[in-house]
Amino acid sequence: MSEYDFSLCAHNWSLARYLGFPVPSPTSVSPPRFDEEMSDSGPTSTPPAKRSVRTPASSPTSRRKRQKLSRAENTPTSTTANYKSPDYIRELIARGVRKSNEKPTEYKMMVGQLESRPANWQDLPSRTLDSFNEIIGTIGNEGSIHGGIIPLLMDNIGLTLNPETLAVMDIPFTKQCQLPIQVPLHENSKSIPAPYPDISVGLRRSQFMRYEPALHHLNHIASPIPKIPELVFPCFAIEAKGDSGGMDAETQNRHNTANMLFNLRQLSVLANGEEATHLSFDGVIKACSATITQQAITIFCHWVGQDEETHKLVFYSCSVKSVAFGATSHQDWNRASMYLQNAISFTVQKTMSQVKEDLPRWNKEIFRQIRLKEENQDQDAIPTTTPSSPKCSHQENKE
Repeated sequence: MSEYDFSLCAHNWSLARYLGFPVPSPTSVSPPRFDEEMSDSGPTSTPPAKRSVRTPASSPTSRRKRQKLSRAENTPTSTTANYKSPDYIRELIARGVRKSNEKPTEYKMMVGQLESRPANWQDLPSRTLDSFNEIIGTIGNEGSIHGGIIPLLMDNIGLTLNPETLAVMDIPFTKQCQLPIQVPLHENSKSIPAPYPDISVGLRRSQFMRYEPALHHLNHIASPIPKIPELVFPCFAIEAKGDSGGMDAETQNRHNTANMLFNLRQLSVLANGEEATHLSFDGVIKACSATITQQAITIFCHWVGQDEETHKLVFYSCSVKSVAFGATSHQDWNRASMYLQNAISFTVQKTMSQVKEDLPRWNKEIFRQIRLKEENQDQDAIPTTTPSSPKCSHQENKE
């Protein structure tokens, strides 16, 4: 079994078991420790309460929906636009989040990698495929896809993913993750809640411990999900929706990945400067996403550009591959699963390459600034030599 960690998937496995679908034995994972300075709320030494037995009404999916609805109900709709709001797309466009009719650099290369069958690829078990078909054919709503398909699909992918990768489910980004408004609106602008992907995929913090000062300084830029500080630099998002939610899922993923791109670009600017970042980062695929609905699985790529007139940042996206579920569903699911695995691997490798270059540079710059500050403090501590008073000069001359 790979060390790939699909955090919190046990919650969804329990739902899958309840529905009678075959599930693998999940890898036991220690609960993450909260970082006092990274979390939105202070840590507590009190151990977590014992989980109660869940019924369908108290399933993770139901609880998640109630939490999201509660958050939406408690937020003034006159000032906030969530993904169900008619102003949501308008607010995203104001922040530079757009679909693109053009293809980015590396688009053809990514298509080729998605279609390339990995050497260690294994098709999904027949019983799992039958379960997927049953869910899509009979239920097909967001809860069944989220609880009965995604955990099994991700577990199969996790068997071949690099252990340096970490994926977490159903945990929102910190409120600090906000995109700046790029285009002023004629009407009053509304705030947008922080991203809340169904699944966020990124890198493991533990492999960068020698650069902990840089990670600590970057704060939410590196670790946008405070409850899981082990996850750093997420670069892939997954959204699941039911029968008619494909467009909602795509729009949410544009929002999710725009924040991921914004954070990765800030790291590049800190390490290399704006001009070098514009040459090496902009126009290149730096994040990807997937939507899973009752009809299809679709892979999207995302990149940063600049508006030709305003030179403001623009966060672009376009679809790369899509698999519609038809009569040959077993073949469709295997192909979709392979595309998903290859897309995650493609994105993670690119992010890993950037972070391994940029993080040491920024870490070195932090220590340089610390030394410079200490030197300035030492200079300030040295007493200033004042000119001799006339009386002293007179005595010296007399002697």
